[in-house]
Amino acid sequence: MAKELFGKEISEQVIINFINDFGATCVSYMPIIEEKVRETRVKHLDETGLRVAGSLHWMLVATTSMWTKYWVSRKRGDVMQGLTGILSRDCFAPYDSYNSEAEMALCNAHLLRDLEAVKTIAGNEWAGQMQGLLLLMNDIKHRYECQDKEIPQNLIKLAIKRYDGLVLERYKVLSTAPPALGKVKVSQLEQKANALINRLIKRKDDYLRFLMVREAPFTNNQGERDLRMNKVKQKISGCFRTLEGAAVFAAIRSVLVTLTKQSANLFDSIAIAIKAKTIDFPAFQAP
Repeated sequence: MAKELFGKEISEQVIINFINDFGATCVSYMPIIEEKVRETRVKHLDETGLRVAGSLHWMLVATTSMWTKYWVSRKRGDVMQGLTGILSRDCFAPYDSYNSEAEMALCNAHLLRDLEAVKTIAGNEWAGQMQGLLLLMNDIKHRYECQDKEIPQNLIKLAIKRYDGLVLERYKVLSTAPPALGKVKVSQLEQKANALINRLIKRKDDYLRFLMVREAPFTNNQGERDLRMNKVKQKISGCFRTLEGAAVFAAIRSVLVTLTKQSANLFDSIAIAIKAKTIDFPAFQAP
């Protein structure tokens, strides 16, 4: 490609040197990206498995609409600590223990899938009704957002009342049901349905954060989308040989995704980073 564009060939070592120089510059900017992520009110958190040096590691992400930080760890629970604001995430427990001061916004896309899995069980018609209620609440929020208006409190109270009714009705059935006798066993799907009801009661405010707080998102799709290309890379190119190499890759991805979100020209940004050892984020020039 270089020969066709410029009439000259580039050796592999030159390309390796460019990557090493750019990677080193990206690594030096990771504390700045993390600081910007921490300063932003709404953050999305997620993680995915990654093969490094022949063993399972984890690629984690903390991302906002303008900034994205990736990092690699041997531990899945090595999440960013001390975050405040609104955290959009799944039900992975470490997000609670490490970020206790934040407002949690649990992903309703995950919840809709859980409801889909249990709604076919006899006596769990409430699951389909809960799906409809969540989607209706999200539609109402979007309609008022398009008009730049707050959702009327009477609508919020009505939605919460309906949520409580669906959950408590099923909970009463579970709490009054006789215990299984003899060899009768509760199926795994029924166990999941029962656990889901308990979670809907315990994490009610976290699931409905999107309705009560305007900035809170309905799903954690932002975090999942930002992780997707890392998974595609692994499927195509395989694993990383060293943890250091994986860390540099995470830093490069952090910078490139952040630049893309800020509508920067990637070719120009990479050239400046290699030549001047600096990264010109457009958000730094924003008024």
